[in-house]
Amino acid sequence: MATIRRWTSRASLLACSRLARCSRHFHTRRMNQEFRDAVYQIVAAIPAGTVCSYGQVARMAGYPRHARFVGRLMSQLPKGSKLPWHRVIRGDGGLPLIGTPSGETQLRRLHKEGVAVLGHRVPLRRFQWRPEAAESAPGE
Repeated sequence: MATIRRWTSRASLLACSRLARCSRHFHTRRMNQEFRDAVYQIVAAIPAGTVCSYGQVARMAGYPRHARFVGRLMSQLPKGSKLPWHRVIRGDGGLPLIGTPSGETQLRRLHKEGVAVLGHRVPLRRFQWRPEAAESAPGE
């Protein structure tokens, strides 16, 4: 009789339990207010003409690996919000909403701010916001 080998490691079991805790903790209706406030402050601070990835926002908020929750927060903004949600894109520079009305709005707003979009992607080397570089700039 053949034995069935278990492919799950202790690390993957710990990761699953952490994910379950995070999922409960960040459930849509009860998303952590501290996380929400931090994300909104970071997105509000992204300068015009630059972009930031969902993962970068999550890391700056102190919640690495919570990029999807940043996306969920951006999708749940009330109509007429002044938050520059259009400056938050995918980690590979891709525009996440292409082909939708919101995607067209995002594309139009980025073009208006001078952000180049080539093939539905933003060249991150040129346009990614790097707040640590701005803090260490001489003369401030």
